[in-house]
Amino acid sequence: MKNISHKVIKLIMTLVLVGSISTSLIGCGIDLPDKVIITTGFTQNEVFKVEDSICTRSELMVYLVNLKSRYEQVYGKAIWDARSDKGLTMSESVKEEAVSRLFRLKVINLMAEGRGVTLDEDEKALVRAAADIYYDSINEKEKELCDISRSDIEKMYTEYALADKLYNLVIADINPEISDDEARIITVEHILLKTYDLDPNGKKNEFDEEKKNTVRAKANELHELAIEEGADFESLARNNSDDDNITYSFGKGEMDPVFETAAFDLAQGEISDVLETEYGYHIIKCISTFDRDETDANKLKIIEERKNSTFLGEYDAYADSITRSLNNKLFDKIDIADIDSDVTGSRESNDFFEIYEEVFTK
Repeated sequence: MKNISHKVIKLIMTLVLVGSISTSLIGCGIDLPDKVIITTGFTQNEVFKVEDSICTRSELMVYLVNLKSRYEQVYGKAIWDARSDKGLTMSESVKEEAVSRLFRLKVINLMAEGRGVTLDEDEKALVRAAADIYYDSINEKEKELCDISRSDIEKMYTEYALADKLYNLVIADINPEISDDEARIITVEHILLKTYDLDPNGKKNEFDEEKKNTVRAKANELHELAIEEGADFESLARNNSDDDNITYSFGKGEMDPVFETAAFDLAQGEISDVLETEYGYHIIKCISTFDRDETDANKLKIIEERKNSTFLGEYDAYADSITRSLNNKLFDKIDIADIDSDVTGSRESNDFFEIYEEVFTK
């Protein structure tokens, strides 16, 4: 267990997963899937149920304390005055994030149970070690607020370890051969002349044909200057491009298809014709057709993406088949504002998630 990579935990923790998993158990503005049953019958400490698996208030509070600390370390305490893109307060948004993460973890543990996945004695010892480190590091006020015991923390780390173990079992046989060409990373410089404006609300307004023709004429002029012998393409780009970023390094499937096809067809030092995308007119100069280190790194990225995709495929199929219920009454009562600075304090050395990573990767 010590040598495994904790990719499933990173999946659970990352916001990228929010867009990948369609069956999150979240309230307050998030559409609940058809399988969610809002019901009574909860005890006062139960936040939600997934089949017969229960998430308690204590578990959610551990997440919230740690997430609040992380947000404040990065953004400062003023972050709680902001609102999310969905119009929620940041307190509401982070609470939903925490419940969503816990929901995914519970689902993966049910998957592990169905496959008969269990921890061996060495793995259980690591769980106990992580629980001891975390529980001994938090103050009494936090223990009281979360109503948490050492055995509760051990249970939470056990669920993390089981999720990790299941992930590694599911993806164990996935080791695709990735060619240099498939993973190739190139670097280009480009000039962009936009063919649209943004209104005060950020809405995109396309130029009419007359204005587009004017922009195209300017693009043609810049192209003639760019292909002149001794031309300084970088200076042309800095002085004329509507994109502040003139240099891009990327692999296949990462850019607009028209832009990408043209860029990958260029030899080193070659300049493209004027081409059009939804953003406007581009002129591209190839700076490097192949970067060994970047390409090798991209191979690893592609492999991990395929592993994640395989695991998420199994996750989605399983999550779509189960029932879950949310205790709205308790969920609505929980407020991050109730977690004061005496609880969070300086948590750089006792972050719940980081302790797991440290103990299980030694």
